[in-house]
Amino acid sequence: MVQESRELGLIRGDVDVARWIEPKYVQAAIEQLGLQKLWPVYDADNRPIVR
Repeated sequence: MVQESRELGLIRGDVDVARWIEPKYVQAAIEQLGLQKLWPVYDADNRPIVR
């Protein structure tokens, strides 16, 4: 998505999206609400990660 945005001229340089996202808050809420089975986790290639 970042590369596509750059190719389309929407952004000028590379963006490290991983630095913008802090998953610990979402993970804490998912665990607190017991939604682990309803909220799948995916790897970088968009494949589900089995917990």
